[in-house]
Amino acid sequence: MGSKVKKPESTTLDDLMFATAEQKLMRLLLLEPTSVFPLRQLANRLKGVRGVGGPEGLKQMLQKLTGAGMIDWVDNERAIRLRDDEGRVENLKVLASVCELETLRLSLEPICERGFLVGPRAEGRATTDSDFEVALVTVQQEEALRIARGHPLGKRIRVEFLDSDGYRDEIQRRSRYVILWGSSL
Repeated sequence: MGSKVKKPESTTLDDLMFATAEQKLMRLLLLEPTSVFPLRQLANRLKGVRGVGGPEGLKQMLQKLTGAGMIDWVDNERAIRLRDDEGRVENLKVLASVCELETLRLSLEPICERGFLVGPRAEGRATTDSDFEVALVTVQQEEALRIARGHPLGKRIRVEFLDSDGYRDEIQRRSRYVILWGSSL
């Protein structure tokens, strides 16, 4: 009897970019960039993340982020917030948003020719309350909407449909967009 070979699960960009405890902390901050996190709340949000190392480990991670100029301490050093005005943060916020939409991409790619991230999350201007705006090229609009609504982000995903003939002009009129899938323009 031969042993069964287990098919490897697909690796997402999120798995690659935000795997360690420090990276998961950074992802949380990037996806909620205008939130102020008291240390206790931050510890609760990271509960169960391997490698945090309890309160002391969290403090060490925050000191690294402080040294890198990524966060500010507020409220007499009892809370932190992302330095949203930091230039590097804008690009990282876009990356975190793209990663957050990986499972949506995997679900929609078979029925949609192309997918784009648009709006504030594509421009690096997202706030904590910003929706994930996606523009899709598909003939299966109802199915795409059903999938988007069933995604864990659900109500935070705003879907716009683009015509397969005129999508290039429409998407290029935007100040910035990110191709989530499909060939380049």
